[in-house]
Amino acid sequence: MTATHSHGDGQMRYFGSKASTANLLAEIIGEAVPGGSLCDPFGGIAIVSQRFKQAGYAVTSGDILHCAHAFQVAKLEFNGLPRFEALKSALRLQSVHEVSAYLDDLPPRYGWIYHEFSRKRQFFTAANGAAIDSVRMRIDEWRQANLLTRSEDVYLTACLIDSMDRVANTAGTYYAFLKTWTRKAINPFKFRMIEPISGQAECVSYLIDAEQLAARKAYDILYLDPPYNERNYAGYYHLPETIATARAPRPKGRSGVAAAPKPFSAFTRPSLAPRALEKLLERATFRFLALHYSDEGLISPDTIHHLLGSRGSVKRIEITAPGYSTTSEPRRIRHVVYLVNP
Repeated sequence: MTATHSHGDGQMRYFGSKASTANLLAEIIGEAVPGGSLCDPFGGIAIVSQRFKQAGYAVTSGDILHCAHAFQVAKLEFNGLPRFEALKSALRLQSVHEVSAYLDDLPPRYGWIYHEFSRKRQFFTAANGAAIDSVRMRIDEWRQANLLTRSEDVYLTACLIDSMDRVANTAGTYYAFLKTWTRKAINPFKFRMIEPISGQAECVSYLIDAEQLAARKAYDILYLDPPYNERNYAGYYHLPETIATARAPRPKGRSGVAAAPKPFSAFTRPSLAPRALEKLLERATFRFLALHYSDEGLISPDTIHHLLGSRGSVKRIEITAPGYSTTSEPRRIRHVVYLVNP
């Protein structure tokens, strides 16, 4: 294995990551409020949050999934590579790049990823499964030996998930593996460090429910990007989530989903989504709000207009972006951005 570095954002494919619209969103919102504090309580893997961090905003992001939170910590809470002072001292290493090279040079180990997701299920080649296990187990050992700060631990977890995803034999989620090996899956696993973008203001991430985060304090901008369909993210990304929780799973079924309770968002339930948005808006304090949604979403446009209208004047902007597709046919979806001035 050869250590490499991933510049900018991690490359993991993620439902609703808004990678194709982040720049446009920054332009639209930045025109209304050119700086200050921004809250992104449905932060995902921090594609949008990172763009606002880069523009100088003080970003507070959140998510209920551990794997999404790990990416947010890696991208938002660091302005450069972590220092790993205790770890470097213990291993007698001189630089962060040597930490990366050390992880990339480990001999294979045969843990639950190898047994469950390489041998029993074709998510990774046997060599890659053992390499991923080796890095995962070494991070666990460093954690138990108190050689990592909490942020460094979470950062390395995000890097492992990002690196693992680059050789996963999937169409982009962990809902199922593919029947034949893809070109990316037969590449050798390489441990990569996510290189954070620097920002001018302090940014922070929380593993927390969106309503609670929105109610924590007053923000200049509240950016809402809730799920708009019934996809259960915890199921689609069960393997990254298991790694991020650092618990050995009890995998079951064809996809190996862990037999454990999974967090879910009320925004993915048709009967609960409208009230969930209403409650969040009731508790939130903001100067400006942007809601990113779809006309095909679980909450109807009329309901959205009614709920947002109670908080101020509403402007609606339509943008078209590539939709998530697992086929060779490109899919385009119409996004709507609602802007609210209280």
